[in-house]
Amino acid sequence: MSTSLSAATPSMTASKPLATTTTTSSPRGFEVVYVDGACSHNGTAQARAGYGGYYGSMSDPRNFSCPVPLTESQTNNRGEVRGVIHAIVQAFVDGGAPADALGATHLVDPSAWPLGDLTRPLPHLIIYTDSRYVIDGLTRYAKKWVQNGFMLSTNEPVQNQDLWRQLIRLRDRYNTVYARQQHDQQRARQWGDGDHREADLAEPVRYTCQNTRNDESEGVELIHVRGHSKVHGNEMADSLAVMGSRLHKS
Repeated sequence: MSTSLSAATPSMTASKPLATTTTTSSPRGFEVVYVDGACSHNGTAQARAGYGGYYGSMSDPRNFSCPVPLTESQTNNRGEVRGVIHAIVQAFVDGGAPADALGATHLVDPSAWPLGDLTRPLPHLIIYTDSRYVIDGLTRYAKKWVQNGFMLSTNEPVQNQDLWRQLIRLRDRYNTVYARQQHDQQRARQWGDGDHREADLAEPVRYTCQNTRNDESEGVELIHVRGHSKVHGNEMADSLAVMGSRLHKS
């Protein structure tokens, strides 16, 4: 389910084939997850929102279906953002971060996980979403939002900024750790090959809160998929998100 940031936002299309299978250990060096948000009675007092994620197989234990807490606004957009947050935290957990981080994905501090605690390499994380709100916010507007203290040019605050702050922080930390791990692997290969030239071993330079290239060179890559277009992964994520919206007890 998708909601745009602006009607004038240019379209983004998928740059990779729509993968439908994945494994927990991710031996391929990349991971694929479809995420979605849902909200019944969106925009009304009876609204109930949820989010879900699908890893390519119904037997994958990482598939998730969660309600947006009733202490928050019940909107589709919050479900969409929370879905991406959950997927990034799950990738950190797969790399060795504490599993209990999944119980508070909107609050965890990724900088508290030292690089040495991540015992497995982070994969290139490909997140498919039908939400241009999420993709454009993270890849086009994040840098300006951070620079302006999450205030818009209209002098109004960015909506859902609590989740945006967390998503940007997680994305930037993931990209930074991913770049460092890739660097360390390259350095180990060079030393193993007897190539000890210092110039080739310089650490990667990362910049916090950039909009990023959002491609395979980064740790996290968001790819847009058209909603309700019979793409299996997206349809499954939608079903899981709807299930999440129905988990509310009131």
